[in-house]
Formats: sequence, C-alpha cells, structure tokens
Amino acid sequence: MEYKYLKNLNTQTIQTQDHLELDFSGLYLNNEETEIIGKEICSCKNISMLSLKLSYNCISDNGMQYLSNELSQLQNLSSLILHMNGNEIRGKGVSILGQNISKLTNLNQLTVFVNDNQINAEGTQKLGEGISKLPKLTQLSISLSFNSIGAIGISQFGQTLSLCSNLTGLSLFTSDNCMGNQGVAALTEGISQCAKLQSLILYLLKNEISDEGCYQLALNIRQLQQLSQLGLYLNNNLITSQGIENLGKEIAQCISIKDVSFWFDSLSIGKSTVNLLGNGETGFLNLKSLKLSVNQNGIQDSGIQDFIDQLYLCNDLSSISLFISQNSVSDQGLVNLGTKINKFIKISSLILYIEQLEKQKFIFTVNFFISCNKIFEFSSINSFIQETLKIKNLNCLTFRPGSHSLGLNGSQRLKKMLKRKGKRLVQLIL
Repeated sequence: MEYKYLKNLNTQTIQTQDHLELDFSGLYLNNEETEIIGKEICSCKNISMLSLKLSYNCISDNGMQYLSNELSQLQNLSSLILHMNGNEIRGKGVSILGQNISKLTNLNQLTVFVNDNQINAEGTQKLGEGISKLPKLTQLSISLSFNSIGAIGISQFGQTLSLCSNLTGLSLFTSDNCMGNQGVAALTEGISQCAKLQSLILYLLKNEISDEGCYQLALNIRQLQQLSQLGLYLNNNLITSQGIENLGKEIAQCISIKDVSFWFDSLSIGKSTVNLLGNGETGFLNLKSLKLSVNQNGIQDSGIQDFIDQLYLCNDLSSISLFISQNSVSDQGLVNLGTKINKFIKISSLILYIEQLEKQKFIFTVNFFISCNKIFEFSSINSFIQETLKIKNLNCLTFRPGSHSLGLNGSQRLKKMLKRKGKRLVQLIL
C-alpha cells in the first residue's frame, strides 16, 4: 500500500501491512516530522518489505538518527528501500544509519540512496561497516553520488564491501565524488572479493578516472568468474582509446558474462572504437545482450564498422543497442553499418540512436557541445533500414536518426516502406 502524503499516514491502517510503500518526497519535512513517521512505521511489527522515500526534505543528522532508531526495531524486515536524496545529512547521519541498519539481521535486499547531501569519507566508511554486518544480504544498491567522499572514502567503502560475502547483485552509484584512479582501484578491489556476484552495475561518471584507473578496474572485475550481467558507466572521465582497449581485453575474459552495458560518452576515444570486446578468440563469446553508448567521441565510419566486426564472434547475440550520436559517422558509414548488422541472424531487438544534435547541454557539464554526425540523406537511412530488415528474427526495431535528418516527407516515406516490408515487427520506434 502506498501513501503519498503525511496526513494520510494512519497507524490503524498500516499496522496490518506486511508490504508498505511510503512516499513523502519534497514535502519540506523536518526532523520532528521524520521521527513521527518512524514511530508510525515501527508499529508495523510484522512488516517484511518497506519502501520509504523522503528525498528533498529538510532532514539533518538528528532526523536520520530518529528515523533509523525506529527502523532498527523492525526485525522481520527482509527488504528495505530508503531514499534520502537532497537533504541536509552529513557524515554523522549516515554513520548512525549504518549502525542501525546492522541490527536488521534478516535483510537480504537493501537499497539506500543518499545523493546530493554533505556526506564525508568517515560517514561513508561507517555506513559500509554497518552494511557488511548483514549476514543474509544478497542484493545491495547504494547511491552516494554528488557528495564529498573523495578517494579515501571510496577506498574505505570498497574495503567494507569485500566483507559482503553473500552478495549476488550490486549496484553502486558514486558519480561526481572525485575518487580518481586511487579510489576506483581500491573500490573495485574490494568488490572483486565478492566471489558470488552475478550482477554488477557501477556508475562512475565524472570522477577524474584516467587510463590507469580504467585498467585497474578491469583487472579487478576480471576476477568475478560468476558474473553474468555487467554495467559500466564511465562518462565524462579522462579515459582515452588505450584505456578502453585495455578494459575490453581484460573483461572479455569473464566468459560467464551474457549481458553488457558500456556507457562511454564524452571520453577521448577518437576515430576508432578499438577492441571494446577483446580481440581474437577471447571476446565475449557467450554474450546475448549488448548496450554500447559512445556519444560525443569523434568516432568515424571505420571505428563503428570495426566494432561490429568484433561482434561476429558472439554467436548467441540477440539484442544490440548502439548510441553513437554526435560523432563523425557519414552516409556511407551508415549504409555499411546496415550491411554488417544484417549478418546477425539471431538478433530480435535492435536499437540505434545516431542523432545529430548540433547543440546539447550535457548533464554533467556547463558547456555546450557542437560535435555531430554528418548530415544523413534519406537514401542512406532508407538503405540502412532495408538492410536491417533482412535479419529474419528481428521483431523490435528502434531507430533515432534525428528529425532534421529526414524531414516530414522523409519520415512519412520511411513509415510507408516499413508498413510494407516490416510487417513482422512487433515493436517499431522511429
């Protein structure tokens, strides 16, 4: 049951619930009101699953203490989701949160979002220490982005994660924390000791990571031999083509990986996509699903085509998503891309974003980017679509060339053609 407003929170109504979702975000709640919420929730002795959203209020360390003291009494909790983004929480607040979370010994799923607060290195370490004491924890999602943690705090947090020996799924958001190479190396070294991990998602955007840090990250992730799903978000770092090549060569040796998401926007990759998927016969041989975003990297036709050639080793690939906007791909490059993609006979889902936005404010910068792909002619786009429709198993196609590439007349012509030749498509997005 979900309650969106504080006035609707009624003890008699919620006491019988075992699954409770409460959303009090953006209501300017203070510490005292947060304590009231905690006391009301604490009356639900049998609750096993709790989702509590208190983002963008006026909650400080005292409020966090009041709340977490109450939550620590819910001994039957197996799943806890706590969103505290955009408050006034400091290191002391998350330290107390960690201490109280450690008392919830039946937790097997935990999500804590504390983005955009004032959390320091010590607080991050204490939070991690509390989490590491949960003996049944298998699924963990932590968001610490937009704080002031730094390399030391991230390193210490990584050490505490190494003690979470039963983790099978980890999602970690640590964007814009100035962790640098030292931080990312220590963080992933700790994660590499979670030997049971099957799913790992790392958001490391805008953290001053260079090729050296990227290489250490790859060496550590390579140790996770049970990993089947990997997501790496490295946008807006200091990584060049050499760092990405080393990353691909190392991680490709994790032969258990079936699902990969690589987000490498606004790096310094240059004209080539290098060996993103390893080389020779060591590429992701068991890969079934791939998402790759290399927007704003200056990649040329040959780079995209070389990357597709690497995919030919992946015989089980059934889903490809490519985001290559604002590069230097030409009309002929798009046509050639289509002739290469249609060789993937098992592909059922294809997503391609190749927009030519001339000015776009990037989310982590204050600058405007002008780099774009070359203007595409209708004939080139039409040829690409015709080639992709040759994939016999294709039933889902998403293609975003940018509306100014086609014009109204071109869009209408494409839709008419697809009605004739793309009848087997279950889903089509233009």
